Amino acid sequence: MAKTKVIEYFNFKEEDGTFFLTDYDELTKLKTASGDYYVESNTEEFILFIIDDFERCGELTLNKDHSINFNSVPCAYAIYSDQRSFFTSSNKQNVHEHIRKLPAYDGLLIQTANGPEEVTQLERQSPGHDALLELISIDECQMLSGWAMANHYVHNGYAEQDDYEGPGEYISDENFLQTPTAENIFQIFDRLTLTEKGALFGLFNLTGQKSYLVALLLIMRKISIPSFVKISTAIGNNILAIILEDEDEPDMRSDQYAHLEKMANLCLTYAGLQTDPLNEDISKGESNTTEFKSTFFMDITTHGQSEIIIVHVMKTIAAFLNSSGGTLYVGVNDDGHKIGVQGEIDSLFGGNKDKYLLRIKDKLKKYIPSFNGNVDWSLEKRDGFEILIFKVAKSAEPFFYVEKNKEIFYVRTNPATEVLEGSLLLKYIKEHF
Repeated sequence: MAKTKVIEYFNFKEEDGTFFLTDYDELTKLKTASGDYYVESNTEEFILFIIDDFERCGELTLNKDHSINFNSVPCAYAIYSDQRSFFTSSNKQNVHEHIRKLPAYDGLLIQTANGPEEVTQLERQSPGHDALLELISIDECQMLSGWAMANHYVHNGYAEQDDYEGPGEYISDENFLQTPTAENIFQIFDRLTLTEKGALFGLFNLTGQKSYLVALLLIMRKISIPSFVKISTAIGNNILAIILEDEDEPDMRSDQYAHLEKMANLCLTYAGLQTDPLNEDISKGESNTTEFKSTFFMDITTHGQSEIIIVHVMKTIAAFLNSSGGTLYVGVNDDGHKIGVQGEIDSLFGGNKDKYLLRIKDKLKKYIPSFNGNVDWSLEKRDGFEILIFKVAKSAEPFFYVEKNKEIFYVRTNPATEVLEGSLLLKYIKEHF
């Protein structure tokens, strides 16, 4: 893509509580490396960190799509760009499946050296093994190590997949994904903040994708930076650098250590930065306490108002009232992509946000007359989209939704809204109210 402008200085501007990275003079909002997303945060600190870190990149130029040519230098902008592309993908299921598979191929668990060198490799990797035992059981570690070694042998042509003979036990990707170990490690990852996830994959990519687990352990601060460097230099063919330590290539070894230390510091700092709670929550997907709806009033097929659409929203709010409370995001589709509600505001309310919010209040009074202080709603702007947010607190008393003169009791079951009746309803009310 053609370069149009050299950028010597950066700036930022604030819109509705969101800070955007801009060029210095024209205050044009700049985008990620893919050109798909604005570089934004709810904190000034995050944008300033990205700006300061550009110093490592040399001369920077602006592309026509307002992305930045950062000369392929590892930097905070690169991490943020990958984070936005990876964790806002509409193909979330495939992304999660990819993440779940990684431990079964992890370099931390694979021994490539023999003889005295194997002892050195094991000694250098031991801080990682010890830290991993804080996250999963020793039995899980042993099984995972066996699977990783078998995968290493099969995928490098040392053994056949059928009738496998070699260290460990071969397991297919499909079977590994069904194991409790795969699920346990994924849940550890999924509890990270969005910036921690970004930093984790930044570190994983910047260090050659040799060990997802070592990157995870560092971002979780289960190992120190010196331990990270020590472990990383002993993974796979890196062990050759250890063998040469007292021989002819000390400069190569020093450069490798310095690069790993620099990347670890960059990613740890990035992981500790504050992130946007709204984007953070949306990125985790729907759950027992989170729901997405594309619109409040409008049928996206006919572009007209639909009472059925409104009723679906109200049922979700009723279910939150009877469960643990929750957050409903309107203007977010099922894949977690923000699409905004500006379309229905423009089409049905002539672009008047106040009228839109007042009509929502009318509908709440009609369908949920006793919501009182349990439901708050507001519009917030993210990525250029207006998002309607309902914050729902758990009701102190059972709430029955009335539909066609019939009382219906809705609850949240991860991540759906369901009806309870009969003995199940009585039991639920007894246990929760």
